[in-house]
Amino acid sequence: MVRVGEGAELAFGPAPLAHGRPVDIRRTKRAFLETGGMARFAKTGPEAVRTVVLQALSEAGLSPDDPRIRCVALPRLGPKVLDLMYLPAIRELLAVEPVRLGARTGHLGCGDLFANLADLGARGRLAPDDYALLLTGGGGFTWSCLVVQQTGDGWGDGR
Repeated sequence: MVRVGEGAELAFGPAPLAHGRPVDIRRTKRAFLETGGMARFAKTGPEAVRTVVLQALSEAGLSPDDPRIRCVALPRLGPKVLDLMYLPAIRELLAVEPVRLGARTGHLGCGDLFANLADLGARGRLAPDDYALLLTGGGGFTWSCLVVQQTGDGWGDGR
């Protein structure tokens, strides 16, 4: 059973959307927060960000103090979530200042990562052999980190 607020409980459904359409995201978020979820979220979020950053760096053969890491692009989320979830871990691990690129667009869901990649390229933030980390988060409490490297003389020049 999942508590959904106001004393009501809702059994897990036998199939997706078994409880009806559309999915009431606000109801499930409210239920999560009412059961002490915010405290768990505030604790596990930065831990998850730290974990994905360290794993991505390890898989890329980089250490957090590698001077070739020039920037960390944050997801296009609001300042409250970034301050709670992402910035503590980033500032603990890396010497570069995180970059907020979502002022013109706001959150784009799964598009945050690709929009950030496009913005980094368009703004010429990386020199050849520089690295950037792109962070994103998704529904279901997921976190991801992509490590990219600028190659050649320009972004996307095929070299």
